[in-house]
Amino acid sequence: EHAVRERFERCLDLYLCPRAMKRRLNIDPESLVPSLPKASDLRPFPTAKVVAYEVPETNATKKEDAAVMVRCLTVSPDGQFLVSGDENGVVRLWEVQTGRLLRSWDLMLVLSVGEENDDQNDKSQQGEPQTKKPVSSLEWNPNRSHHCLLATIGKCAIVISTGTGGPDDSELTD
Repeated sequence: EHAVRERFERCLDLYLCPRAMKRRLNIDPESLVPSLPKASDLRPFPTAKVVAYEVPETNATKKEDAAVMVRCLTVSPDGQFLVSGDENGVVRLWEVQTGRLLRSWDLMLVLSVGEENDDQNDKSQQGEPQTKKPVSSLEWNPNRSHHCLLATIGKCAIVISTGTGGPDDSELTD
């Protein structure tokens, strides 16, 4: 008996409850759609970046050919530095983000000192001018705690300490 009575009272309350007036809004549906940006603005990263790696001009570089061919490139394991070797036997250390030349080494000087020690008794080669040899390959040490690279020029392999690490890494490498 109670269940029927409660159900009747609930239905009566719903039937007699006052109805609220709802206001209707006059909104243009096109104003609700957001304006979309251009597809080129939605890219999360730049698609191209141009960094020019130019050697600063000095009196020595003005006399030589302006365009020296780069023979080999290698990037450091952390991607922060780039090393290039050219046909004149010069190794250059670049900063990748800015294109700034940090250091350069003329391996022909190191090679000429080594050949003088080897060929002191050979008098036929002393009078000839030394020909420039290209840097044939470069490779960074894969161990990130040793900031050095290996360069080959002619028949010689030369280990170069780049000095790109912090003070702790420099002590370990040297």
